[in-house]
Amino acid sequence: MANEADNKLVRIFEAAAALQTFVTVDMMLMFSAIARANEQRKGIHMKEIEALLGYSSPNCSRILQSIGMRHSKSRRPGLDLVVTAPDPDDVRAKLVFITPKGRRFWAQLKSVLGEDH
Repeated sequence: MANEADNKLVRIFEAAAALQTFVTVDMMLMFSAIARANEQRKGIHMKEIEALLGYSSPNCSRILQSIGMRHSKSRRPGLDLVVTAPDPDDVRAKLVFITPKGRRFWAQLKSVLGEDH
């Protein structure tokens, strides 16, 4: 018999399936980290994401492209959940923000997780 955690997990996968594309655990973890950071402040640095999740810079970039606007190598559309922009205080750094689509998806995930208050 499924417990509440199992039911939440199923609802998370159902929400991800609504994106109509393949979604990995790494993609969900990164999106969650970015969305949580964007609740606290405006944007999160790529280096912060790498440190927070323990990902290498190339791996972080690859995952970010898949949840962003477009995959750089294949030129396939990404999920459009996040967008990057240059940091106005450091031209070498990029900030990551969630898009309106990302905000809607984050609200859905928070509701599933019981964090929607």
